[in-house]
Amino acid sequence: MKTTLRKKDFYKIIDQYSSSKFEIMVDSSWAKFKRPMNYLLRNRYRFFKVFRHMMDNFDLNNASFLDLGPYPGTTLRLLRYLFPSNDLKLYGAGLRASNEFVNFMKKECKVIIYEVNLDPTNPDLISRNLNSLIPLNDGTIDYIYAGEIIEHLINPEWMLKEAFRVLKPGGCIMITTPNVTRIGNIFKLLTGRSNYERLTPIGAQDPQDEWRGHFREYNLKELTKMVGRQGFKVIIGINYNCQVTEMVVKNWARKSMDLIKRIFSIIPHFRDDIFLVAIKS
Repeated sequence: MKTTLRKKDFYKIIDQYSSSKFEIMVDSSWAKFKRPMNYLLRNRYRFFKVFRHMMDNFDLNNASFLDLGPYPGTTLRLLRYLFPSNDLKLYGAGLRASNEFVNFMKKECKVIIYEVNLDPTNPDLISRNLNSLIPLNDGTIDYIYAGEIIEHLINPEWMLKEAFRVLKPGGCIMITTPNVTRIGNIFKLLTGRSNYERLTPIGAQDPQDEWRGHFREYNLKELTKMVGRQGFKVIIGINYNCQVTEMVVKNWARKSMDLIKRIFSIIPHFRDDIFLVAIKS
């Protein structure tokens, strides 16, 4: 049954959500949190947009759902939490698939996690000799989510090709990724800083560390064209503010920047993130 998800109701669900040890976040050099933090709470507005679209537009009964880049498991755990009694088949494919994480997801919420290198031309990962093909048959998946992953890939078109292959005709992919033209990047350039600060540092090579920083960020037009080249038809493409600093203790500089961002968000291409939905036609 399709239903409109209200933000206040979704946030109540988040308050009741029990995070796993993989999802717990701690204070870092760039952020001090107002309360004990987990990945879902930290990114709750982004998850709200994704889950509202799913619940308003997808028939999840007896459906199959694939999360690309599933670690730390939040999307799949939340889906199982919201739909505990239906026959929703859940899969994940990506890196950071330790035996502990894979076994936890299988036991706790009946999720099958595959270790897959979705960026096989990345020289830092070649030595791992990981499978670069998602071990699912062609045309077997109804819905795919690729959340905040495409910016980490040297060759994102490989991931999109694999997504297209495993999707059923008429199946949907949802993508979220930072917007390269966001106002925060503009102000970095105006103050003499680089807008590439979030990219993987030059010379960073550690085959044992599967996490990679951002390789490249995109604007909405670029991402739409790239997705379209793989045969998808884009049906939704918007810029939005993901509000990731709402749970952060803010000094005067961050408060000022958040105010500036709200003012400039009137212009869509200055907003933080991209939300894109495409179908396999």
